[in-house]
Amino acid sequence: MLSLQNQLNINLLLQNIFSLDTQAPDELINSFKIQHIAVNQPIFTEGEPADFMAFILKGAVEIKKETEFKGKNVVLSILYSGNFLGEMIICGEGKTHRTTTATTLEDTCLAVLSYNNACNFIEKYPGLGFKFCKHIMLEMTKRLMASNKRLTEVF
Repeated sequence: MLSLQNQLNINLLLQNIFSLDTQAPDELINSFKIQHIAVNQPIFTEGEPADFMAFILKGAVEIKKETEFKGKNVVLSILYSGNFLGEMIICGEGKTHRTTTATTLEDTCLAVLSYNNACNFIEKYPGLGFKFCKHIMLEMTKRLMASNKRLTEVF
């Protein structure tokens, strides 16, 4: 069971995602797990199975991708409180692998949502599930557009 403070933090996060005027369903709030990760620690590593996504409640996370040159990475983004990572689980039917590595840049607190809990929530609350998926897709689109812009600026 989540502490009251963590429940409030997750509820606020969900109210922002879903544009809710009231509290999110307790069942949904309790489907998250809170994870505290120290600075310079991996959240996930490129190539490992992807079975959760996370919302940053506090802290900063670097997202990087290994290049064709072994040991060389390119930083794709730095995410802060209010952002999410690992969202590709929503599109991958639970069978995807991480395409990037996520590492904390400072002490970080995450609200973690497993693939199974995400699917259960989307099926049980289809209206909220639609808003959730739409929120994820809009942010993924913004990130893709930013990546495209950066690529064209290089050449």
